[in-house]
Amino acid sequence: WGPGFSDDANYFNWSWQLDYNARTTATRKIIDAISIASSIARTNQQPNYFPMKLYHIVVTASQMGAVKYELEVDAKLDYLLWFHFVEIDPRVNKAGQRVFDALANRANATRIDIYKEVAQFTAFDWHYTVKNLSNTVLNVKLVHVVGAA
Repeated sequence: WGPGFSDDANYFNWSWQLDYNARTTATRKIIDAISIASSIARTNQQPNYFPMKLYHIVVTASQMGAVKYELEVDAKLDYLLWFHFVEIDPRVNKAGQRVFDALANRANATRIDIYKEVAQFTAFDWHYTVKNLSNTVLNVKLVHVVGAA
């Protein structure tokens, strides 16, 4: 969507910021971006109406890598983290081919297999609340279990 915030219209006039600056330096070196123009199912739906364009570019790490983010936060607050996933890689065509763990501040929040949850070209949104922070940096990591993260 270009640098900074987007001006794409959506139901709530939300702005979307790129995640590049939140990625760790090591992550920037190992990720690949995959983009498509195909239609993505389960977008622009109640209650949040996340726009389809949000799912047209995805990042993935190499087989042994992890996608890591460092987010500056106010340690006195709780945070609701929203994750937006879609499986658009044509090499992933059945459940179990790409499985990864989502961690927040080293706590394993969940194990995710997008294809198992919704199949290809379908939006999968997941959220997690982080409480009782003791640091102003919130670490989020997507670690491969099977296939790339």
